[in-house]
Amino acid sequence: MIHLNACDVLVLLLEFGILQIYCFIQFGLLGWQVQVVKEWQWHWENRELPVTGAIDQYQARFPGLYARYTETPETRKINALYAIVLICLGLTIIHLPNSIAMLYGCNKSFPNWIFPWFFTSIPLIILCTVYSVLWWSGDIFAEQLTFSVFEFIISLAANGIGVVLVFLYYQRLRGKLLSERIGNGYKLPSINAINISSTRQLRIKIKEN
Repeated sequence: MIHLNACDVLVLLLEFGILQIYCFIQFGLLGWQVQVVKEWQWHWENRELPVTGAIDQYQARFPGLYARYTETPETRKINALYAIVLICLGLTIIHLPNSIAMLYGCNKSFPNWIFPWFFTSIPLIILCTVYSVLWWSGDIFAEQLTFSVFEFIISLAANGIGVVLVFLYYQRLRGKLLSERIGNGYKLPSINAINISSTRQLRIKIKEN
């Protein structure tokens, strides 16, 4: 019988709890960033009209066809940041139930409950990292610099390591990572035979004999 390492399970369970907190932190941070980026959009698009020299508030918020051709690099950058932060916020909302499903799948040794979690966690890591790096490409100071550094750390350093751990645990449940060590006496959930291919089942039987 294949046993899972107790320390690995404990570390993963702690990581699951951190992931729940991570989602709520992201709700607050990304919601705040949506407002920040929107204000920057209005700042860069709040241009004077060439004819009258006045400022058209409606066109600043809803630029027409010809206004697109006069976009500055700063405007294009802010528009890209706004699209990225909206996608990140939507992914975070989906990521919370996926994390709960992953916790249930790990508790019951159901790898199919863990698999959907990767579809939200990996894009979140990539997009949040890109969002932070894009902020660094300009002159930012004060709270935005602090936010971008903090977001970079929790998205890439913390959550990236978590994805690697969960992926290894998922592969273990699928029977693709088999330990060569003799069991250390811990009673842990065994791998479900239904989730393992016939070739893997044959290898397990050979190891048991």
